[in-house]
Amino acid sequence: MKIKDIWEIKPECQGEHEPGLVVILDRLIAKNPTDLVGKIVTVRIPTGEMRKLSIDEAKEHGLVNSLFFRRLTLKSLWQKRGLSPSRAVKTSDFLQC
Repeated sequence: MKIKDIWEIKPECQGEHEPGLVVILDRLIAKNPTDLVGKIVTVRIPTGEMRKLSIDEAKEHGLVNSLFFRRLTLKSLWQKRGLSPSRAVKTSDFLQC
């Protein structure tokens, strides 16, 4: 599956939610999203590298699910390579689960 949209909740901008990444998938993978909490997903970043992440929260939005990764930042996904995610932030498929 691909990621349709992603945004980062930053500590200085958080409202009712703690900092982390919100990921909107391109399809529904679970009608009961609570079943996804605690599951490990493998994410491929544009460099081809794979990251294993634990889902901290999930929601159902009609035809798609959203996933939340607590304390994860876009920068941290690229940190090991010294790359910048800025060119990919607006791209709908820059990460794949």
